[in-house]
Amino acid sequence: MTASITEPLNPRSGQATKSGKQAFPKKIYRATRKDISRSAATQLIRNLMRIELSMIEAGSNFTAKAADKKLEDDANKAIVNAVADLSFAAKVVGDAYPMQYG
Repeated sequence: MTASITEPLNPRSGQATKSGKQAFPKKIYRATRKDISRSAATQLIRNLMRIELSMIEAGSNFTAKAADKKLEDDANKAIVNAVADLSFAAKVVGDAYPMQYG
């Protein structure tokens, strides 16, 4: 699920619609310990989080310089969608080795 800065969001691709409701996939994906090792999962989650933070920083720099309000809004939506997808990917990987608190 990706969004372009120059193209509107496609509701059929699982992205938010104009009403703000999220279209959810029919199948829920989860990773198991057979799919990925603990060290690989940890490294992947760290890398995904690092990329998310970089995207947020780059997006805020871009929107601070944008002169066109529509372009700024479209860029923000695309960034939010991309970061949400990365966060979901980290959640899928994290399901294999849930954090233990306490």
